[in-house]
Amino acid sequence: MTKKNLLLIMAVLAGLSIYYVNIQKNLPSVSDLPTPKNKGEQASTASIINSADLDNLELKQVTISQDEVQANYLFSIEKSLRLKNEQERINQVSHYIVKWIEQDPYFCLSWLLSQPQNTEISLYTNKAIQALIVFDLDRSGQVILDFEQLRTNQSLVNEYITAAVKIDPYATLEWLHYIDNRQVYKDAELVLLQTWANHSPLNMLDYVIATDEISASSRQQALTHAALQLSKNKPQNLVDDFYSYPQEVQPNLAYSIVSQWPAQNLDELLEWLYLLDEGDVKDQAIRSYIDYVGVENPSSQMRYLIDKVKNSSERKALKARFIAFNV
Repeated sequence: MTKKNLLLIMAVLAGLSIYYVNIQKNLPSVSDLPTPKNKGEQASTASIINSADLDNLELKQVTISQDEVQANYLFSIEKSLRLKNEQERINQVSHYIVKWIEQDPYFCLSWLLSQPQNTEISLYTNKAIQALIVFDLDRSGQVILDFEQLRTNQSLVNEYITAAVKIDPYATLEWLHYIDNRQVYKDAELVLLQTWANHSPLNMLDYVIATDEISASSRQQALTHAALQLSKNKPQNLVDDFYSYPQEVQPNLAYSIVSQWPAQNLDELLEWLYLLDEGDVKDQAIRSYIDYVGVENPSSQMRYLIDKVKNSSERKALKARFIAFNV
């Protein structure tokens, strides 16, 4: 390295250090920020690209301290934030945020969350968490829990859960217990169960039926969603083994099977309906058939089905619907 090059690099680093000191007047200092796990005083490698105005110097790899890396990101972001073109500004800032979060998520998020909150800053925070989820799923979960502003953010919690449940649903359930906002927890619980059902409906059903830790509303919605996933491709294939499915899901499953049955094979569907045992399962199957075919069908067959509904309040409601359309 020539003496000229060395002096140039030293000048660039000195400039970054001065800038870092200046912007710290409006930003939290490094000592005030949460310390990331495994963060030490280790050196990082940053790229300094010199412009053509500086004798067209080539890309140099310079070993600089962790604080100088932060200053480098802050310098780039501050410069990008001054761009007047909104899309160009968002693209550039997002680019640096994504790189920064992968290197030091705690410093990056501390800076983002210390800014006056607006739609654009929220967008960068979302992009940062999304990038960290892809880059390091385990660490993203810990980071979300470590910041109150993140663990009370419904969309970010749901984003993490949607990714994590595909890897390990039981570990994701344990993680969810650390969410201390009740409403966020409740909504995230349902997202977890429904996402789990998308990939493994039977395993999700086993959990829902065995546990008493989920709310009644989440349980019912989870059962409905699992039934839908089980029957969405070829509902006819579930008929022969229908009673082998957990009893708790059978009413929901009967409704889903009927609602997704191919329209050209309704005669086969009716044969199956007639064979079902009387009770909630048959009631739900008949209600689904009426919803599916329509109460405006004035056939005697429709009257016969309604009369077969065992639940009196359900039967009265269906009769009222039928009469209203066929007077």
